[in-house]
Amino acid sequence: MKTRKAIISFCLQPPQVWYKDQPYEPKYFDVGLVLKDQNGKEVKGLDIPLTTELRYDGAGGEVKRKTILKLSRDTVPLIDQSGLGKLSIRIDSVSKNHDNRKFTIRVAADVKHLP
Repeated sequence: MKTRKAIISFCLQPPQVWYKDQPYEPKYFDVGLVLKDQNGKEVKGLDIPLTTELRYDGAGGEVKRKTILKLSRDTVPLIDQSGLGKLSIRIDSVSKNHDNRKFTIRVAADVKHLP
């Protein structure tokens, strides 16, 4: 079996600023993902299960409380055969409760469940 290197990129970026629990605003935000090869060409024909992790921006490391990052019920953490994926995400805490550190989201292939 040939090993292929690929990169998961955002094709729809998370918002720079998002306020949780604002009236008349969505409770989740969407991010779009695309699978690309080393040359930047889209890769199709694979199902890639994903993991998500909430981290602090820069060299801040991972957020210890794993329950803060939530995916909507209808989100399947997967890049499908089309080479695309979509996640609806909610961060259930605010940065002021984390010494005003900004959050970032890490999305990676779930190597435990790769085909």
